[in-house]
Amino acid sequence: MSYEGYVQVLCENGHYHAFDAYDDVVSNSIDWAQFNGYGGVDQERKPWACFCGKDMVWVNNVDETNCESAGYVELEVQTEAKFCTCVDCGNKHVTEAMTYKIPRGGHGRTRP
Repeated sequence: MSYEGYVQVLCENGHYHAFDAYDDVVSNSIDWAQFNGYGGVDQERKPWACFCGKDMVWVNNVDETNCESAGYVELEVQTEAKFCTCVDCGNKHVTEAMTYKIPRGGHGRTRP
């Protein structure tokens, strides 16, 4: 039987990301050095950098092999997303992304 799953990740600001378990940036032994954001002005964005430029600080593996979502952590919302409505097309656009409280202890691994 093969493993199926994904990884829940939060940056320092609480922005949520999810990566498939087989994505190149995901491994069983997380190299926390990859979590560094932009670093200096001249440095390229690293694979685990958040869109806000902050480091990733919390990781949790979710096992979907038997469709059970084993290990899933329900995250607590810190701030709701903010939207604006486009005058031209009427579509809603996110102006500020939702953030979550970073869990302490429990299932996930928090950056040392």
